[in-house]
Amino acid sequence: MGFEKPILFETNRYHIVFFERILARGRDYYTSGQSAVLLDGMVVYRQQDTAASLKTILEDHIQNRLQTGELTGQFTLILIHNDQVEIIRDATGVASVFTLDNYVFASSFLSLCEIAPRLTVNRNALIENMLSGALVGPDTLFSEIKRMEKDGTFPGLRFQNLCRPEYSLKSANRNKLITGQLDELDAYFYALRPMVEKQGLTIGLTGGFDSRLLMALAERHYSNIHYFTHWRKTLTKEVVVAKALSKFANRPLTMHSVTPPLEMTEIQAKDNLEKAFYHCDGQIRTQLYWHEAYNTLDYIKEIYQQTGLGFHGIGGEQYRNYERMIRPYWSFDAWLKNDILYRYSNNVFKSKKHEKTFYKWYSNKIQARLGIGEKKYVKRIHVKRYHNEVYNQSNRAVRLTLENKAVFFTGPFIESRVSTRAYEAAPYLGMGLDFQAALIHKLNPKLAAIESDYGYNFSEGESLKSKIMGSAKEIMPKKQFYQLYHQIRKTRNDSFYAAYVNTFPFMKKIDTHLNEVLPALDLNQLKQCRDTGWQLIALGYLLDQFSHKVTTQNE
Repeated sequence: MGFEKPILFETNRYHIVFFERILARGRDYYTSGQSAVLLDGMVVYRQQDTAASLKTILEDHIQNRLQTGELTGQFTLILIHNDQVEIIRDATGVASVFTLDNYVFASSFLSLCEIAPRLTVNRNALIENMLSGALVGPDTLFSEIKRMEKDGTFPGLRFQNLCRPEYSLKSANRNKLITGQLDELDAYFYALRPMVEKQGLTIGLTGGFDSRLLMALAERHYSNIHYFTHWRKTLTKEVVVAKALSKFANRPLTMHSVTPPLEMTEIQAKDNLEKAFYHCDGQIRTQLYWHEAYNTLDYIKEIYQQTGLGFHGIGGEQYRNYERMIRPYWSFDAWLKNDILYRYSNNVFKSKKHEKTFYKWYSNKIQARLGIGEKKYVKRIHVKRYHNEVYNQSNRAVRLTLENKAVFFTGPFIESRVSTRAYEAAPYLGMGLDFQAALIHKLNPKLAAIESDYGYNFSEGESLKSKIMGSAKEIMPKKQFYQLYHQIRKTRNDSFYAAYVNTFPFMKKIDTHLNEVLPALDLNQLKQCRDTGWQLIALGYLLDQFSHKVTTQNE
């Protein structure tokens, strides 16, 4: 994975193998005599930088005066004192803890795959991963390995899982809500100022809402900021907007050129898959495509040459009605099937029996995670809670755990105090995206006035045409809407998967693994959809790496 030699800590019961992050300045642990605190992720305590925070955390823990309400970030803390081990996990649940047969725990999924004597494919989890692009715990792709949830236990360890704050959906004035949300965000950014001053801050710019809101807040609070955007062979609107934003801020824009996947040599393609396999910790998610150079440690090293801290805009969608939910409620089944499971690929089950068996398992898991029982309908607050409390930690926020291996990396908008407070805005988001545009405009009207890659700016707000087009799926039943949507996509069949396999001979062997583990799905359809086709490349590579010990249970 790129780590240096580990540091070993021992108690009477446990051997703890700990790796410091690869690039960032400042230690990830602090010791005092036989006591220690170890950090996975990023934490700030009492508005100090992380190094000072860890020292104070251990001192307060030893004196039994630790104020967990003053911990900020997405993290797992391991505290060792008097030969006892205590683990504190933040309320977002983003920082993963995986377990193997109740005798090993780790923050790395891949490390447990490596030491497990055998790996049995968890077919339901695999189907969930391929269709939704996410994987909700406690399941992982292999039955022997589990992701520890909030109520998880482990022999001989004390777990303290922090809870989300309470929230209220009482009636409020929209303008006061906007001010209240910005006050919460300002408090978060202020708390991280010492960390930014010490490490320097890097933010990726796109043409969308979330990076603009992130930029507006960063420019309001900090001076040591660096921006980058992903290089593209052909100039895109996203790059044009990123250049305009960096020019407005009078800061340089970093773009590190990479070789496009189909232009790589076979040696380069294999090397990139191997590097991404390790950097992504063997985890397969949408936007973590292993065939792209963007998802490797080499790329991270290029981006973070001047700083040791990164912010990600994940979670900004809670400030806008990007689901385009206008009706007061949706059918739970229609929402879960069409908006979550079949969004990328349509229904690709070969039989109704396979679909019914899987869907019962999956819907029970989502209902349990949301604590809503067997609801027939969901309101906007349920949909927002799903994205914030379930989807983010099982999809988008996985990137935070990966980049924290190299640098300090966090998502301000998913911080539990921030994101839970954002629920208050749910009833006031309207039919489109204007609430988040209003946040950006109030922070910095001139920055908001720069055009986005949506074709409008955030001072004027979303165009009427965009609102009408975005709300089209509310006009017809979801199933029919998505059938039409996928029918249109079929007319533009994506041939990337086939081109990748045909370009690189080593992929022929990797491709054969897929039929063995996904017999319930129509693989041809999955391969013809770009999002799922990219995931299949990663899945085939993962299975090939552990082919000597992977087995598949009979259905």
